[in-house]
Amino acid sequence: MKNKLMAALVLVVGALALAACGGGSDTSSSSTTATTDTTATTDTTASTSGGDLGAFCDNVNTLKQLDSTFNSLSSSDIEGAQKAFQTADDALQSANDAAPAEIKADIDAVASAFDTINGKIQSVSSADDVKALGPELQPVIASLQSHAQALQNYTKKNC
Repeated sequence: MKNKLMAALVLVVGALALAACGGGSDTSSSSTTATTDTTATTDTTASTSGGDLGAFCDNVNTLKQLDSTFNSLSSSDIEGAQKAFQTADDALQSANDAAPAEIKADIDAVASAFDTINGKIQSVSSADDVKALGPELQPVIASLQSHAQALQNYTKKNC
């Protein structure tokens, strides 16, 4: 059971990295489209005030590289998990800081939810503590679905 929860948390990070990588279906484009429509007229001037696509894509590539870090963790390596989650949280925050306006709401939501997950992971001291987080983190993880899909669609198209 302990292994399953750690694996589930690793899958969350993997899903976020995959969302950043691109691929998948186009299920949440309506919210992204609405945002794009309202910012389309300022797109060319918003690259400095609304984010930097190049820097955003660079941060997405950093997130992709974290996948191997999470895959190499053992279920009993709490310290390694905490370090990996902090690294991922920092990389997500950097992507959030550089995000163009079209995707800002989605990356804000993902970064905020992941920051919550990371805060919980940083407070554990045993595999039993991680296991106990499961019910508390399920709604947070579920809230990431549509935003992660929007990020996946955006990065597939733009990065």
